[in-house]
Amino acid sequence: MTPKAKIAVVVAAVVLVYLLGDFLIVTEMERLQHTIAELREAVAAADAERCISFISPDYLHNGESREQLLEIGRRIFQRTGPMEVQEISKKKPKISGREAVYESRMVVTFTKPGDEMLYSAGKLLSEWRLTFKKEGDRWLIYQVEPISINNQPIGGRGLRALPQ
Repeated sequence: MTPKAKIAVVVAAVVLVYLLGDFLIVTEMERLQHTIAELREAVAAADAERCISFISPDYLHNGESREQLLEIGRRIFQRTGPMEVQEISKKKPKISGREAVYESRMVVTFTKPGDEMLYSAGKLLSEWRLTFKKEGDRWLIYQVEPISINNQPIGGRGLRALPQ
């Protein structure tokens, strides 16, 4: 093999490793975005047990423990049933070391009949802030903050302020 051919093989190998590495290596941002997408699916399915799997065992925020959060989720999901979740405005998660913050504004459309009066024609506009902590190899939520519901500020009252 000529010296030029050897150089070409080395360059091709380096480019191949770079391209494969870029394809195979999952960044923390991608892991977090995958977690957020799975959580969104669990919320849409009204699956409180699956939702709680994304919550840190050490969760305690606004006086609400992980167990209380599960009960709030069960009550809300029992009333609403499965729903369609459409994000209308989302900011890219901000990662700082082993912590991350994600804010999202979404329209939720309830498919279970009977909640039209409570949720203005079966739709709810909500804005949320989720704070994650990297625990092991997973991003888990340790703060859930509803910011507004139907453009009405929640004002730090936590999840208990939501219609249940």
